[in-house]
Amino acid sequence: TGTALLTADTPELASLSLTGTLVFSNWNTTLSATNVVIASGGIMTLPSAYTNTVMSNNVVIVCSNLTVASGGKIDVSQRGYLGAQVAKGHGHGPGAGIGGGTHYGAGGSHGGYGGQSLHLFASDKRYGTDAWPVYPGSGGGGGLSGTGGSGGGAVRIDAVGAVVIDGSILADGGVPTVNWCGGGSGGSIAIACRMIEGGGTLSARGGASVSTGGG
Repeated sequence: TGTALLTADTPELASLSLTGTLVFSNWNTTLSATNVVIASGGIMTLPSAYTNTVMSNNVVIVCSNLTVASGGKIDVSQRGYLGAQVAKGHGHGPGAGIGGGTHYGAGGSHGGYGGQSLHLFASDKRYGTDAWPVYPGSGGGGGLSGTGGSGGGAVRIDAVGAVVIDGSILADGGVPTVNWCGGGSGGSIAIACRMIEGGGTLSARGGASVSTGGG
């Protein structure tokens, strides 16, 4: 029921029932189990957002069946590439939001172009595919002051049987904390399974600027 850090592949587990917090670290770290249940209050997540030059992370689950119960979640929002950390600076990631304009930073790009700011076009470096999206989102650009929003993280689920989502899987990009800065692009949620059902939420949206000037 506390917080555990997973830094290496698990053995082949019969089952995992999570009511606390499980943090995945290292890109290739994989949770393998026959049945995985994220119960109410349970969270799978990642460490904080990262720069271009440090280790990246994502959530990877290989299982027969996965259930995300109501009140449970996989939440990697704002845990992809880091937004710009200095005024007028660029974000991080392949589609990094551009900074350095008169006042306003552009949003991060990913599957589509990021939001254009009042003075700057977004990066044209789109990446990833809608058929199997597995990459983190890119960070937004910095404005006259403040930092850009970080990109959403990545979630990969490979299930032989059913995936039931009554809770939520979230990979949203971050919203800047001040005016003039760009939001982070949404991350990725890739699910392969025999059947998917439930009344929960899946979301990988980009972060909106807090003013009309930022992207």
